[in-house]
Amino acid sequence: LSALAGVSAPPFGAVMRVLWAAALPAGPQRTRGFSLDAVAEEVTFAVGPLAAAVLAVVADPLSSLVVSAGCVALGTALFVTSPRSRAQRGSRQVEVPDARPALRPLRSKGFLPIVLAMTAPGVMLGCVEVAAPAVAAAASSTVLAGALLAVFAAASAIGGLLYGRWDLRARPERQLLVLTLALLAILTATGLLGGVGVAILGFALSGIFLAPTLIVGYLAADARTAPRARTEARSWINPAVNLGAARGAAAFGALTDSVGPGPALAISAIGTLILICGPLALNDRRSGRWAHG
Repeated sequence: LSALAGVSAPPFGAVMRVLWAAALPAGPQRTRGFSLDAVAEEVTFAVGPLAAAVLAVVADPLSSLVVSAGCVALGTALFVTSPRSRAQRGSRQVEVPDARPALRPLRSKGFLPIVLAMTAPGVMLGCVEVAAPAVAAAASSTVLAGALLAVFAAASAIGGLLYGRWDLRARPERQLLVLTLALLAILTATGLLGGVGVAILGFALSGIFLAPTLIVGYLAADARTAPRARTEARSWINPAVNLGAARGAAAFGALTDSVGPGPALAISAIGTLILICGPLALNDRRSGRWAHG
């Protein structure tokens, strides 16, 4: 049933950013639109699970599930009936008769390393979602799990708002590399140092970099693909993050049983660093050569 629910989930992550791109011109305005979108998503991740948990305690788990499903159905209905959504029209026809067909995203130069890199924030998101209750269980505090996740989501929302205010000149690939390195480094230090206080501080600092990393991932995908292929390009980014989250949660859970939550978080972050940052750094170097060319 969980697999069926996951397969049938509406693709809001990709579709919302298509509408943002249609509504706002490329540049600072579109970046701010993406940042607001990321902040809304983080607020949902912070409030939704807490509200569902409260409802499960006050009423029962079935009521919590039904209300959650109802919220998804209502949100979907409001989205697809909105004027901006209904005005969006796709087409398989090339508008200019003699124009070449747009390259598919995976065949565009430098796009595949971006997809690979976007699994990194997903892995860390999956780890954090399991690490919070693991740290809380080790500290014998049920409330701590919700507090840690709320701190992480709130910090991510703040990071998204701050990023939307800045007009950075660096290439999206370089920004993605720096933000990913910062996210992984903070979570590595958090795991190695250990302790409840360190966990709260580490979740807050790392959360600041999560939403900007997601925003830059979409901007980098746009920069690497032709305009007619960007809907498909954005559709690759969202599953990459989700796949990373699934892998991170599974790996962290297995490691926690063996070594504990702190070392498991550090090992997960270091492993992701080794797998991701090499291709991303090479991609950034190549993009610099192409830009100068």
